[in-house]
Amino acid sequence: MNVETEYGTRIKKLFDPKSNPDIKQLSRGFAVNKTLESETILFVGINPSYRKNDQNHKESFWNPPQDSDDPYFKKYGELANRCKTRWSHIDLLGLRETKQDALKKLEKTHLGFIHEHLKLTKEMLEAKKPLVIVVTDTVARKYLGKERSKDGSKNVWMGYEFEFDDDLGTDVITNKDSILRGVPVFFSSMLSGQRALDNGSFQRLCWHVKEVLTKTGSL
Repeated sequence: MNVETEYGTRIKKLFDPKSNPDIKQLSRGFAVNKTLESETILFVGINPSYRKNDQNHKESFWNPPQDSDDPYFKKYGELANRCKTRWSHIDLLGLRETKQDALKKLEKTHLGFIHEHLKLTKEMLEAKKPLVIVVTDTVARKYLGKERSKDGSKNVWMGYEFEFDDDLGTDVITNKDSILRGVPVFFSSMLSGQRALDNGSFQRLCWHVKEVLTKTGSL
């Protein structure tokens, strides 16, 4: 799916600084997928970083290469290579920001913007079915709906429901009306940076993802 072609107009409208002048991150532009593929290991993060010397007002539709040397994406390639398959990546929010606390504050000051953005991202997620999903951020975990209350009154966000599969040893999505129904999901911490998984935990994650792909007939 070509995200830029199918969603570009709506994304640019969402990120128009004039619509929400109080959201300073909008002046930095956005970074979202150019395309989304099916039948990959899909890594889900929360948002692209805003690094030193990054330009403001930058609109970026892009996909990191499979052999990316960027420290953030390198582990994705390593995991996919061990599983002998391809990987893809999506951030739930396209806001360019390094400090997550700044994004959390937007929940209080601009909740409507967050909801509109997540609705758009969900449409994109529902367009292509991955082999498995690896969630690498705790806020992304919350937005997907993993932390919803038992009575379904709090933390619904994107509305996904999960059930632990004893045979696979991980969660699967159970929403009956979703293209993602039955897709295995791994809730992990970051794979790079100061809070990244240690090497042993990363090896176990690689083994587990490959085992699930084998059991589900994806390899």
